Order: sequence, then structure tokens, then C-alpha cells
Amino acid sequence: MNKKMRELFTKIQAKTAEMRKALDDKELEKAKELGEELKKLNEEYELEKTLFTTEKKSNAPGTADLNGPAGEPGGEPGKGKDSTKAFAAAARNHFKAMSEGVNADGGYTVPQDIQTKIERLRDAKVSHRSLVRVKNTKTNKGQFPIKTRAQQTGFSLIGEGAAIGTTATPQFSIINYTIKKYGGILPVTNELLEDTDENITGIITEWLGDEARVTENKAILAAIGTQTAESISTLADIKRILNVTLGSAFIPTSSIITNDDGLNWLDTLEDADHRPLLNPDPTAPKQLRLSVGARTVPIVVIPNADMASTTSGSGQSATTQIPFIIGDLNEGIVLFDRKRITIAVSKEATVGALNLYEMDMTGFRGIERFDVQKRDAGAFVYAKLTV
Repeated sequence: MNKKMRELFTKIQAKTAEMRKALDDKELEKAKELGEELKKLNEEYELEKTLFTTEKKSNAPGTADLNGPAGEPGGEPGKGKDSTKAFAAAARNHFKAMSEGVNADGGYTVPQDIQTKIERLRDAKVSHRSLVRVKNTKTNKGQFPIKTRAQQTGFSLIGEGAAIGTTATPQFSIINYTIKKYGGILPVTNELLEDTDENITGIITEWLGDEARVTENKAILAAIGTQTAESISTLADIKRILNVTLGSAFIPTSSIITNDDGLNWLDTLEDADHRPLLNPDPTAPKQLRLSVGARTVPIVVIPNADMASTTSGSGQSATTQIPFIIGDLNEGIVLFDRKRITIAVSKEATVGALNLYEMDMTGFRGIERFDVQKRDAGAFVYAKLTV
């Protein structure tokens, strides 16, 4: 790739980002104009590539591999650089080729294959997104209708030749969501950037995966925490929540979510014959379940570090409140995922006490976009167990 091709490639990337933003903002006329400009840039790129190929063949013996890195115009799958090498090369070049001409909120959009690695790293640890409903969205805000659990009245008895009366119509509520932006900065030494492609790509993707996981976990717990906490102190309270508060609508899909302290308390419960009520599921030994009356309910444990208990008082009068989430979070909470992670780079920024320029370091700023909303407040109970 020559200098002219690189310049055209940069313009293509910038124009693509502008077109994407116009489509997201529903500016269709602007998007059409940008589409025509993008078409001309791609045509110019192909002509320049043809000329470059001809000139190189005439000036050098043999046949050169002219395919660009994966994701570049003209690149062919399997013949360009693999994703690890391409990502590492972009990191060393501060993603300049991908961010020139793009607004400051844009940056380098992480390729799909790298994003898949980030998602795998996130899900490999304790990720709360597996507990809630996830809706992918391509817009920054919107409305999501859900049917409410209105009391049904059934059909009316109709006499021969009589008029048919009206029945209760389905009731819907609207969930409004606005995608929020979350970000952080990873400072790395410039010596690290000279390391192997696998190392630099692995470090950045692992950081993005961990930060995405922790950020989503906090947002999900914050949404759950908006529910007024109910005080409980015994197994009978948990049984009442399952049987009465949640009722038959949610019992089949309900679970009990607590932290390490809660697991320890559940592990002390016994029946009248001193048999433990907390046992492994015979069909999945790693999955614990609690016998609550005639039912067994799955147990999900979140580390204390992620969902802490609170202690008040001291000595003999100290009391601890352990969080319990009882019910069906897949019905209760929804995460609207914009599915877009971007990275921007700086060598001059100040990050806390770190002056990147003075310390010869590079800062990678990662940004992800999502929103978490309560879907059905009746699907779960947020409780505090006092011990």
C-alpha cells in the first residue's frame, strides 16, 4: 500500500463513520450524500490499487502479496494480516488511520472478531448479564413496550342472537431507554507497545473485557437497588416471598441470588432431621439449590467484592445485612446493549497522577455504550437479611 492508498483508506474510514452516525441519527438525505461520496472514494481507491499493482510488478521481480490488513478495502479473507496482528499494528500506530476525521466521541471501533474475544473474556468471569434480559439496539434512545400482567376477565356468556360484549384488552407499559456512555483509561509503557502482537492485543482485550464486565455488573445491581429493600430474617420470609409475593407466575423461573455471606447463612439451614437444606443439584453438581418447603430453588452466588453486605454497630450489638435478590431477573431487568466498543489513544494526557508524556507512556481510552432499566418490578424482590 502506497501513501496515496493510505490517504484514501483514511478518508474512507472517516466517511464510513460519518455515514453510520447519519443513519443512527435518522438523517437519511445526509446519509445518501455521504454514500455517494463513499462510493467515489472506493472507486478512486480501486483505481489507485490497480495502478500500484501494475507499477510494482513492473519494478520488482516475482509477485507481491498486495492484500492489505483484514478490514481494509480490497483485502481478501485469509490473505491479509490476522486480527491479532492488525489490532496490534493499529495500537502501535495509535489507531490514527482509523480515527482521523472522526469526531472525538468516535475513535477506533473495535473489529467484530476482537469484540468477540472481549465478550468471551467478560463472560468467563462473574457476569450478571447472564441473569437479565439483553436487547441489542442500533439506536441511542428509544421505547420498548411490554405487556403488563393485567387481571383477565374471560369471555362473557352470550345468549342466542344476543350481541357479543367487549372483553378486557391487553395492557401495555413503555420502557424508555437512553444509551449511556461508560469509559476508562489504561496507561501502558511505550516499551510494552514494542512487545509481541499477541501480548499487546491480549492486554488491551483483557482490560476491555474486565472493565466491561464490572461496569455492566454495577449498572445491573444499581437498577436492582432502586427497588425498595424488604427486611427478612428467616427461611419462612423467603418462603413467603416465593409463594405469595412472587406467586405461581414467577416461581418456576425464580432463583435466589446472594453473596458469599448469604451462601454461608443458607449453608447453616437444616430440616427437622438435621439434614442440610442447601444441596448440589444431582444433574449439575456445581449448581446449588435450596429446599424451600415443597420446592427447590436454584442459588446464584455473587462474590462479596461485587455485592457487599453492610454492617452496623460493633461488638455484641453488631448486625449485618446481607443482600438477597429473589425472583426472575430475566423478566425484571433489561440491558439495552449498543454493542459498540471504541478506543482512542493519547500520549500527552494526564491520567490521575500519571503524566503520560513525562513518563513515556501511552493511554488507551475504552468506551462502551449500554443502558439498564427495570422491566417488571413484580418479577423479583430485593431483600436484606439481618443476622
